[in-house]
Amino acid sequence: MSKVWHEHIPPSLFNKLKDACIERRKDEDWDYNNKLVGALNQQSSLVPTEGLEDYLVHTSQNIWHTFFQTCPYEGDFNPNYLDLRELWVNYQKPGQYNPYHCHHGVVSFVIFVDIPYGVEERKDFASDGGFQLEDRLINVDRSWNGQVLMFPSPTNHAVYPYHSTDKERITVSGNLFWKVC
Repeated sequence: MSKVWHEHIPPSLFNKLKDACIERRKDEDWDYNNKLVGALNQQSSLVPTEGLEDYLVHTSQNIWHTFFQTCPYEGDFNPNYLDLRELWVNYQKPGQYNPYHCHHGVVSFVIFVDIPYGVEERKDFASDGGFQLEDRLINVDRSWNGQVLMFPSPTNHAVYPYHSTDKERITVSGNLFWKVC
């Protein structure tokens, strides 16, 4: 079973990120549609809000020793070895999905910004709106809003469609890479 790290991100950071997603949505520039594998029609690059990269790099330490045994630098892992090079926002409509795939980089993540459905709306479909992480199905719902889920970039994962509401689901995803001198 895949191991992951998840936690609530600090509310002040989450509120800035949520505001940035709302603003980015308004310009309707779907510049990430051709770069990603998803059957989503609205995916956009996102400029990191103040403090987001530092938070993500620091938080990646929580999974480091569990998954990685090597480091391109001498000594123990140091969060200064990583940087955020890819960040995008997904605006998912009902019925849309991301098929099974993996990312490049060292550590990948998804931040649940606005999940518009609750666990009670999943009665008929166990996977409705779920997040598949290798052999583990994570039944995300509105209680996941404000949480980050981090995992090694080569981990296969998928996002299932939801059907319980017409509202849009918003997530932010990205990848941390080794810094290259």
